[in-house]
Amino acid sequence: MLKKISTATVLGTGLVMAAAILSPAQAKWVEGSCSVFDATATTAGEDFAASECGNFTGNDSQVGFIDYLNRQSSGNGKAWTDLSGYDANDAEDAAFASAVDALNGEWSLFGKSDSGGDKVADIGGELQRGNFNFTEGLDGPFVVVQKASTFYSAYLFKDLEEATSSGTFDVAGITQKSNGRSGAAGLSHISVYSMKRLPVTSTPETSKIPEPAAGVGLVVFGVVAARLKRQKLA
Repeated sequence: MLKKISTATVLGTGLVMAAAILSPAQAKWVEGSCSVFDATATTAGEDFAASECGNFTGNDSQVGFIDYLNRQSSGNGKAWTDLSGYDANDAEDAAFASAVDALNGEWSLFGKSDSGGDKVADIGGELQRGNFNFTEGLDGPFVVVQKASTFYSAYLFKDLEEATSSGTFDVAGITQKSNGRSGAAGLSHISVYSMKRLPVTSTPETSKIPEPAAGVGLVVFGVVAARLKRQKLA
């Protein structure tokens, strides 16, 4: 005998299914995989991709990300392997860390998109992609950090020939869904760290001291020359 399905049963079943689909467990965010094209800098009307990128966990402003940028110049003893989310076996993470370490400079926070009144213009929350703008140009190396959910990606720009005051962002590489479905968490904020190059110190050249054997040779040569001169005069 066929069972009659009431409207209440259908409605109840639908609510249960909807709750399962929208359950936070189904939409759990995990670390993504960044691409250097997820952030670009605009100079002379053209967009240039970052040179390297890396994926990390947490909030850049709370985990002391800047200390890792400055680990070479300050000698603070920080190791990239101590930074949450850093994977030395991940090609992108390793390339990013190596490129930062190779730069001779001192890093500082240039601005944040959610601070208001600083050098990075405010950006609406939870966007998937868009533009960022600076109130003044940057022509030296800088890092753009894009944070979403409890993860962030960092993008290094170091070879720009002209100053930039704008660029684009895309959060696609910061997070992904744990169930494999498409989608990414919206932008929380953008942080920009700029680097001031440190002067290159050169070691002064020291005058060479003649070897003892060479000194003795010069003395002997002088004695012989003096004898020859006396013989000629005689």
